[in-house]
Amino acid sequence: NVSVSQMFPAGDTLRLTGEKYAVQGDQMPLMRDNRRAMLAMEVSNLWLTVYSYEESIKLVKQNRTLFEQLHEVVESSYSSAYGRAKQQDLVRSELELIKLDHRLTQLRQAKENALKKLSQYILPTMVDQNTADQAITLKTTGEPIMVTPSSILPPNSLAARLSQHPLVRIVDVQSNTAQIDKSIAEQKYKPEWGVTLGYGYRGDDLSGKDRADLASIAVSVSVPIFSSSRQDAQVKAATLQVESFLSEKQLVLNELMAKYRVLTSDINLLDQRIRLYQTKLLPSYRESAQAMLNAYTSNDGVFSDVVQARIDTLNAHIELLNIRIERFKRLAELNYVMAQSEEVKLK
Repeated sequence: NVSVSQMFPAGDTLRLTGEKYAVQGDQMPLMRDNRRAMLAMEVSNLWLTVYSYEESIKLVKQNRTLFEQLHEVVESSYSSAYGRAKQQDLVRSELELIKLDHRLTQLRQAKENALKKLSQYILPTMVDQNTADQAITLKTTGEPIMVTPSSILPPNSLAARLSQHPLVRIVDVQSNTAQIDKSIAEQKYKPEWGVTLGYGYRGDDLSGKDRADLASIAVSVSVPIFSSSRQDAQVKAATLQVESFLSEKQLVLNELMAKYRVLTSDINLLDQRIRLYQTKLLPSYRESAQAMLNAYTSNDGVFSDVVQARIDTLNAHIELLNIRIERFKRLAELNYVMAQSEEVKLK
């Protein structure tokens, strides 16, 4: 005897299961888009770190040249017949040159380490024994190219834009999957159908006469009459899962909105600090350094004040550079917050 049985899932379970797998397939491209946006942010931050060390090295080199000139002035004055410069001034100028050389060595080491971190993404051929002396060239007007926010988006427009972020879209996919799971659970209330086909071979009877073979067909129905409590529990669990993903989506949106507000606020404050340095602090430092130098060359000033004024000016330039770099890093983070999936970009 041979028999074949086939059970048919309740209701639209089969079709819904196919839809579920199709929806789950949409999650992988979104995860790829999110990872791509994160990598862009990470690489931008590493690149800006390398750039900051490169520009700091340039600033220190420029100031070392000024200190060399100052050292020549002190040395010439000390060796002249007038001998206006004191020996401690000469020693101090030599010490400052040594300190600047040490500062350059530290910056070169930091730049080399940053380049090695960056090389795992885009610069594998730049990691060698000469990385500390390689220049980072940017085809800009002295600033890295970044996308700046033209204006602060209103809440409605911001929510609409952030809703297309890959992280939010991933939660959407998970929510859709949970909704299908709920529909599948609801199908359990419907009966399951089964069909069994049988074939039986019969030999001759005792008198030697042929007997016809037997064929049978049976239809079975499984009605969930006594297991409704189990179906109720499955539907309730699926419903709670849908609600949890809706809450998760709102949490992700709220987090992205909070990051957007913090980043745009930071960028505005950093812009204010940049303007303060450019319009007030740097001109004041330069004027002070020049005044100290004029007083010293007129034998009416103290050399330590000249040195300190020079150092303060150098530190102010480096601080301004660091503020600019920090601003661009905030913009890199903002670019990630405003990222959209490739599917949305193509529409």
